[in-house]
Amino acid sequence: MREEKGTNKYRIKGQSVMEKRISMGYTQEKLGELTGFSRTTIQNIERNVISGTVNQLMRLAKALECESDELIEEEKSNE
Repeated sequence: MREEKGTNKYRIKGQSVMEKRISMGYTQEKLGELTGFSRTTIQNIERNVISGTVNQLMRLAKALECESDELIEEEKSNE
């Protein structure tokens, strides 16, 4: 399936997740407990190794007590 020109792609903004996690005093392990994700998944999201799913975004926003749009960014295109 081809992507249409002008279609925006978004990802979970790892830096925002990390900043909010730290400001709430959570370790990666604690955030993992609150979301049901492994510490490795939290680490990979924070390092932008994975883009994250909508489900992950919603669970992170709930655990970090913020709106989901605070945790997303537009992916940079290599075009």
